[in-house]
Amino acid sequence: MRLTAGLLIVCICTALAGPDGPPYYDPARGIEKQTNAAKEAVAETTGGKNLAKTLEHLTSVSAYVRDAMFKDIVDSYSDAQLLQLAGALESSDKFIAGQLAEAIGVRKLATAVPALEAALKRQKDEEAVAEICWALGQIGSNDATKALLKVADKWDRKSFRVTGDALLSAALCDPDNAVEHLKIGIESKFAGVRIVCLAGLLAVDEGEALQQALAQLDEKQQRGWEDRVRFQICENLRDVEERGRHSELYWQAVDKLIALLPDTEGRLNHEIGTTLRSITGQDLPDDAEYWEGWWEIAQDDFEPVGRAGTGAEGDGGGTTVRYFGIPIYSTRLTFLLDLSGGMDRPVGGQGEDGPARLQLAKDELSATLGNLPEDARTNVIFFATQYFPFAPGLIPVKKSLKQLLPFIAQQEIPTTVHMNRGNLYDPIIQACMDESVDTIYLVTEGNPTEGRFINRDRFVRHMMRWVRFTKTEINSLFIGSASSARTYLREVSEPTGGQFYDVAEMRDE
Repeated sequence: MRLTAGLLIVCICTALAGPDGPPYYDPARGIEKQTNAAKEAVAETTGGKNLAKTLEHLTSVSAYVRDAMFKDIVDSYSDAQLLQLAGALESSDKFIAGQLAEAIGVRKLATAVPALEAALKRQKDEEAVAEICWALGQIGSNDATKALLKVADKWDRKSFRVTGDALLSAALCDPDNAVEHLKIGIESKFAGVRIVCLAGLLAVDEGEALQQALAQLDEKQQRGWEDRVRFQICENLRDVEERGRHSELYWQAVDKLIALLPDTEGRLNHEIGTTLRSITGQDLPDDAEYWEGWWEIAQDDFEPVGRAGTGAEGDGGGTTVRYFGIPIYSTRLTFLLDLSGGMDRPVGGQGEDGPARLQLAKDELSATLGNLPEDARTNVIFFATQYFPFAPGLIPVKKSLKQLLPFIAQQEIPTTVHMNRGNLYDPIIQACMDESVDTIYLVTEGNPTEGRFINRDRFVRHMMRWVRFTKTEINSLFIGSASSARTYLREVSEPTGGQFYDVAEMRDE
């Protein structure tokens, strides 16, 4: 079957409508029916025998159908068939255009570069353009560099996501000039672009990455993003392999970081302490007085310790606030709590003694909120198929506690049919979109069963393509029993710098 690019676009624009979200969910079918629908969709279109139907299934309200269709495109469609679908990259439906760009990028389909470049000129949606830029970077064609740099310049006053993705992709397409492309982004007014370009430099030139990181410590940053830039600076300093080659830069780094400590709090204070411990090998707390005293004696003979296990780990001390026994360093944090059906079971699983998962989670959260410091700002988002935030953004916890505690207490597992599934992706992204949030604690009993993305690879890929700009740390607290969820949640948390915790195991210790 042959279907022209123009006809594909007409099909999308006139007949299909993507999910209205977030959240993205199927309100009419249970998991079994959605799973069967996914199998039927693949059978109907396998091998690209009905490209119009392929597009229809990519815009299904069911994540099971969308993920199955996407996987079949990547695994089974010929280059020619995928190239035919590429005509829809110019669609006004950002969801369909974005998914097709993603499929082309995963496949690294070099013959699609002209179609991707053409779409960059005509596509106006921010999300779709960012996906197209990402796809070009995955393909890595030098021919696309000029178009990507043009996009970066065009969007630099409008979108940190588009500009950042375009510059990172330009560096991948033109590795010989990657440093120069990334340095363009470090001059951006958007802190998010500076962050991803600082990270990108680590892969191509460690010395330049360190120099630019230290320079950014002295630069004025976009309002509200200062800490996020400093998180990336600390990451650059910790992730260099051969530190001894850059002794002078590391001396400057220690001097600058210690000078910052007295005026920092929360997660940034802990990140600086962790970085100093990693660089120096000294197991000192996150306290300026200790570091100033040590530096006065040690600075004349200082040499950085190597990255491979010689730096002191330490936890920094200094905090008495615990959540399920885990120390909390952030004062700008959001808690995500699962309301899906499995949360009514005991913590250890069906048939075990002990409190119900949801009640334990609510009790622990209420106690923790009451212990947060006076200056802490927080939000709480409950989620099942949909999500339910207490507030649109972070709020002062002490002033809001009287309203917040009853909100937590009244939350129950939804009883409406199909509304008690686990939508993890949408509330995570919703929390990350708040520019004030630097840390998330996610309490859940299992894998996602609803939301924009369920497939683990897609979930993590899209989440990280957002988190790499914001540097939001995501900590997962697993309160279920399914072994597959442990792997899933680790892959959600660890790339963000967060940790995975098993609540049942922690209670047994």
